[in-house]
Amino acid sequence: MTTTFRAHEEDDCLFQIKETMSANRLRTVPIKGRDGFPRGVVTTTDLRLAYLPGVPVSTTARSVMSGPACTRTYGERLIGAVKKMIFWDLDSLYVHKEGTADIVGVVTLAEVARVRSGSCRTCMISRIDLNE
Repeated sequence: MTTTFRAHEEDDCLFQIKETMSANRLRTVPIKGRDGFPRGVVTTTDLRLAYLPGVPVSTTARSVMSGPACTRTYGERLIGAVKKMIFWDLDSLYVHKEGTADIVGVVTLAEVARVRSGSCRTCMISRIDLNE
């Protein structure tokens, strides 16, 4: 799990989000609602799709984010996170402490693949026990 990331608020503008993503070499940024809970994600694809029709950089994250934000609890087993990412066709999941909205990190398929051998999507799918 990577613990270095930056979340943004729903009312932050696209310019701020793009700066965060560029400075930290991120592909996604979680977007929090006013209550602190994750509401969605802004991805590099979302930013590109907003740029093409000329959406102003002053536009809020709320208007372009993908949602809902996909999360897992800190205590959840890694295989559960991998199942979610594979079946939902996601590259990453944000991790939060149980019973709170506090995002403490992000788990990516790339990280899992670095830790485990033979963990391409095809290999992982064949090893998943759906009855677990």
